[in-house]
Formats: sequence, C-alpha cells, structure tokens
Amino acid sequence: PAASVGWLVRQQDSDGGFNFATRGGMSDPDDTGAALEALAGAGGSAASRARARAIRFLRNSQDSDGGFASMPGAGSNAQSTAFAVQGLLAAGVDPSTIRRRGVSPLDYLRSLIAADGHVLYARGTDQTPVWVTAEALMALDGKALPLAPVARAARASATTSARASSPPTPSHRAAAAVKPAGHHPRPARPGL
Repeated sequence: PAASVGWLVRQQDSDGGFNFATRGGMSDPDDTGAALEALAGAGGSAASRARARAIRFLRNSQDSDGGFASMPGAGSNAQSTAFAVQGLLAAGVDPSTIRRRGVSPLDYLRSLIAADGHVLYARGTDQTPVWVTAEALMALDGKALPLAPVARAARASATTSARASSPPTPSHRAAAAVKPAGHHPRPARPGL
C-alpha cells in the first residue's frame, strides 16, 4: 500500500486537485474526492500534505449554489458533489461547514431530491436516476469509501437457515420486529 499511496501523491496536480489521468491534467472534484478517500488512512507527511492541498482545492472549487461541477463552468451536479462530499468526509472534514453563499454541498444535494425520492442529476436535468441516486445516497448518509465490511452477513445466513427449519413462533415475530442496534430511521421529508 505504501507504494500505491506514494504513486497517488505524485499524481496530484499543482492546484492541489486530481484528475482522471496522471499529473498534469485538469483537476476536478470527482477525482479529487476519490483520491481523498484513497488517502484517508495513509500516514506520513506527504499524504498529509496531499490531503490538505486536495481539501483546499475542493473549497476553492465549490460553486455558488453549494454544489460542485465536473469541470469549471459546467454547473453543479449531484455526482460531482457526492464525490466531493465523500472525499471531505474521508478526510475528516464536515461537509456542512463548506459553504458558498451560505449553502453547503449537502444542502445542494438535498435540493435535488425529487418528490418520489430519487435524486436529479442537476437542477432541471433528470438523467440516469438510479446511478445518480446511488452515488448521492452515500454522501447524504455521511458515508465515505472504504466502507467497513458487513459483519452481519454470516449471522444473517445462520438466522435464515434456522428460521427455514422451524415454524415461526411469537418470539421469532417479535425478534424480527426489533431494529438492529444503531438503526436510527430518518424523519420523513416533507412532500414525500
């Protein structure tokens, strides 16, 4: 991993951002956010400096509506904003503190939620709703990559097997109604 981190740090552009190729291209919030996620757990002064420069790039790239564009002047979109938010989260920066004209990137993402719950690509643009929504959901839920492995998978398989081999009882129904520890349902959004 140290060699990979070193390579990634050397690909940082002079403006502090990252791009989809190697050093020297036009930096963008999408790739800068992804690079921050990759650098999140990396130790050492070079990785720390790279994170600080990438955070500064994102702060400087935020559009006036609170979101992020895939390239300068393209207008904010949900996917670029989600990548930027995830990078900030991975770097330990609360994205709600990054504001342009009083609007955070999370505010921008929330403004794109349609009446049926999917996320618009941008204001007035609704494309690839499943893909856009999937990317925005992680950012809206405060999650960054890498996600921790789901430890409940083995337990869920064992529970499913046990339930399949025995008839349901009142205790099984009661256990199914109990929410897992740490589950906090989100309040309903107005208009949904």
